Amino acid sequence: MNSVPRAIAPDELRKCLYALKAILKAHDQGILTPAPLQEGAEALTLTILGDALNPEVSSDRRLYEGVAQSNVVALPNIPNDFPNLPRLSARWLIGFPEIPVRIQGDDRTVRSVMVVDEETELILSGVPLQGGVPEALEAVYETFRGHGMVKRPGLPREALIANRELFAALQPVLRALGVQCSHEPRIFILDRIRSRPKSWWKLSIGATLSCSSIRASCYAASKYLSLLQNPLPSPREVG
Repeated sequence: MNSVPRAIAPDELRKCLYALKAILKAHDQGILTPAPLQEGAEALTLTILGDALNPEVSSDRRLYEGVAQSNVVALPNIPNDFPNLPRLSARWLIGFPEIPVRIQGDDRTVRSVMVVDEETELILSGVPLQGGVPEALEAVYETFRGHGMVKRPGLPREALIANRELFAALQPVLRALGVQCSHEPRIFILDRIRSRPKSWWKLSIGATLSCSSIRASCYAASKYLSLLQNPLPSPREVG
């Protein structure tokens, strides 16, 4: 059914302004300290009172019980180029684990988007980022397009995804494209790759980094991963 987008109503605009003003004020007060949502864990909750232009805001943590199920089914937003991508026979493992570091002046969690071919254990993507599921989704999409560590575009036959939120975002798209998709919280191969020597990230647990430091570390990590896939010949092989 075709529909024409409508303009935002004044009451809706006031509510948006109310929420944005409160979020900014919470940030200025140092009480805006969100963490990734996990079902059964506590989540940051803001309470907003008073004037929309100068609201009173307080924060506490409340139990997050997950998103209520809805009867409305949204159609997946499939990128236009995906139906034309080559079909691969591989099974890919996809993870979105946290990296144990902090960035100076930035409280956001640092994570890595990991995409690995199960049969060969070839690392197709190892992108560190500070975003959430939307940024992780885009990183996986770029791997499908062949813009990851391995320049080979294509859709796998099957995808096994460790992160529940990323699975929820990917599954409708992959299913619509005929790719089998399932969720598995612990994937042994991904855990084993993550347990490789700490020099893989060139970072120390609990370290405080500047943005320039983490960019340099990400570059070093990318180079290291590239060497894992394409090792240099030994002196005997060269001679």
